[in-house]
Amino acid sequence: MTMSLKNKKVLVVGASGFIGRNLVEELIREKAVVSILIRKKSDLKLFSSTNLKCYIGDLLNYSSLSKATKSIDIVFNASGALPYHNLQDSGYWGVNVTGVENLIKASIKSRVKRFIHLSTVGIYGDIARNVSEKTQTNPDGVYSTSKLAGEKIIGKYKNKIETVIIRPTLAYGPMDTRPVFFRLFKLIKKGIFFPIGKGDNYFHTLYVGNLINALILSATKKGAIGEDFIIGDEPCPKFFDLEKEIFLIMGRKIPGFYIPKQLALVILGFFGKSGQVSFITDEKKYRIDKAKKKLGYKPSVSLKKGLKKTFDWYVEQNLL
Repeated sequence: MTMSLKNKKVLVVGASGFIGRNLVEELIREKAVVSILIRKKSDLKLFSSTNLKCYIGDLLNYSSLSKATKSIDIVFNASGALPYHNLQDSGYWGVNVTGVENLIKASIKSRVKRFIHLSTVGIYGDIARNVSEKTQTNPDGVYSTSKLAGEKIIGKYKNKIETVIIRPTLAYGPMDTRPVFFRLFKLIKKGIFFPIGKGDNYFHTLYVGNLINALILSATKKGAIGEDFIIGDEPCPKFFDLEKEIFLIMGRKIPGFYIPKQLALVILGFFGKSGQVSFITDEKKYRIDKAKKKLGYKPSVSLKKGLKKTFDWYVEQNLL
């Protein structure tokens, strides 16, 4: 059973972030009545629509959450402390755990019907092969550990509010200025990106439009209630596929060589960047069978088309 979001009162928390901004735009197209929670008023400039009800606050300010959730039907929690924020451990724990509990408590008190939470496939560990929702979690580091703890908080309240947990793979797309994909585009443009390893490892991408589609489905499908879903593109590309498409889009020649992984680990290890080598060479492949079956999720934007849309946005914004 599917419901429409037309005239539904929705709140997007973390609306000024990459995923949040894309979600707000789609919710407006769906004719939902959209409210947003942002940390500072200047962030309003990020939105093209003026038809938004804006609340200033954050996950650690319960009173701001209490005000923002009043008369809301659906809450999307797209906020989170991310790895590149380089916070103290307490910062990750505060936002990703305490903040999540504050938000779901406020939502329950305000009688919100459905609570949709963005988590991460990072809860399964850095090296992932053929992972499904049934795979044993194995978080590494404070970010993924805190995100898993946040999920457990949501589990405590699922008998009091409809909950859905979405675990995206490696998201990218227009409005994404976070380090991973944006840095890759910039390095290739400057001619200073050299492939590390053969690129034959799976690197599970997720175009933001495909993710937003999954979020909308999670808000409108009855079968989503109480469930958790891994969301990724299909087919899952290998890292070489990603490199090749970006080189072609930018009209650059693909280097005819690669730096062996072990050599790159030694060289970049001197600069404290061995983690970046592991990130792009480790296996990352997830199963989306459950989302396809229960949500009716179908990733419609291909890697080639998604990277082209992303590149075009970077050019429009004079970022490349």
